[in-house]
Amino acid sequence: MVAEPKPEPFITEELAELAKGLEGVIHEPRSLPQELREMPVWLKVTLNERGQWKKPCVEFRGKLSSYNWKLSSYHLALDVVLKQQPAGKAGFHASGSLCVIDLDEVIDPVTRQLKEPKVHDLFEYLKASVYVSSSGKGLHIIFRLQEGVEIDPPSTKLSYRDTEGKSGEFLGGKFPSFVAFTGVAVPQYDYPWLVEISQEEWEWLREFLWSVETVPLTEPSEPITLPTPVSTPQARAPRESEANNPPFDIDWKPNYIQHVRNMLRGFNDRPEGSDETPSGLVYDWVLVYWKGAKKPTWDGAVTLSIRAEGYARKRQPGTSSKKPKKWHEGNVISALKQLANKGELVYRRKGDKEGQTPEEDQQLQALKYIQSEKMKPSTQKVFLQIVAAAKGRDHYRLTNEEIADAVGLDRSTIIHHKNKLANNDFLEIKGNVYKILGI
Repeated sequence: MVAEPKPEPFITEELAELAKGLEGVIHEPRSLPQELREMPVWLKVTLNERGQWKKPCVEFRGKLSSYNWKLSSYHLALDVVLKQQPAGKAGFHASGSLCVIDLDEVIDPVTRQLKEPKVHDLFEYLKASVYVSSSGKGLHIIFRLQEGVEIDPPSTKLSYRDTEGKSGEFLGGKFPSFVAFTGVAVPQYDYPWLVEISQEEWEWLREFLWSVETVPLTEPSEPITLPTPVSTPQARAPRESEANNPPFDIDWKPNYIQHVRNMLRGFNDRPEGSDETPSGLVYDWVLVYWKGAKKPTWDGAVTLSIRAEGYARKRQPGTSSKKPKKWHEGNVISALKQLANKGELVYRRKGDKEGQTPEEDQQLQALKYIQSEKMKPSTQKVFLQIVAAAKGRDHYRLTNEEIADAVGLDRSTIIHHKNKLANNDFLEIKGNVYKILGI
């Protein structure tokens, strides 16, 4: 019997020990999102009664004092607080629009693996940076609310766990609190921005954080396969033995094969003045995918974008941070809109009509439709996936689970978006039955 491979730890021993040994010092503050550093929420931190670096204080008349630390007039930008003595030590006040999800004891102190696998879904949904707490066993997720978003956390105490142990706390909003912050980011979830969440995203968070009956990303009757953050597909340059394989394993139109091979070898045939950054190169690949793939789909375009980024970053190492899935989804939508505006959604030879196949016609019409409607990007994604699943048919069946798997959202969120699309005049929706009406 072959032994199953041992799961990789979520964080390394070195990272856990680093977080535990900081004693109130912010680790590599320049690596934090600029917006977070500039927010006037930062305070000094000192030892509490239990000898932990978790007590907030302010500099008052040249001395540190815990008196009136909650007053916003004492809150400063991070760079200013770090210069105060003792140098380097700081935390912040989570209040108002700035919120923190404090996950307690979710990392095994021996194996460094996640003790509560469900939180993978949380990380993948938010696309926010995840930081190790000073215990080395907990995690902090920081985000802020978009303007106008109203939240109603039922309690500061969280209740999401399927396993034994403390769940943690929600900090911010009507539960303001000081956060003893390490700044030690989990490498696979280290993003250079402070995530802003919408009302829709808050509803998902509320359901997840305060219910042990959170809707899973698969049917309850099926075994839940959790995503592994490091498994995002990254393309590599083909070996000589693979020279005849289609680039990125995509079934390209015959008249596009040579063009994409040229791109793969050196991004040739690109217009003069093109963006030569990895982001620009990836965008070009998405444009070519929509025009040159025999059967382009929404999820196929997102996967191509992710793979092309891996290849581009290998050609220009160290030029930028790895992009989250949300960036690639936005990249796909931008490319679609550009092609629709220019009338180039599908490749056309001289004399050819738009839409060589019913499938291409549907995609083109769908893009023109969403440009004429006030549709949020998240809803656009679901809408385009539903249309792509038609594959040229005007009447077909599609389950919520199939849509959820394709776009990387949970079933309840899919239902939410479908409800928003209920009155559209392009796509008729009756449960799991869809009819393309067109424009």
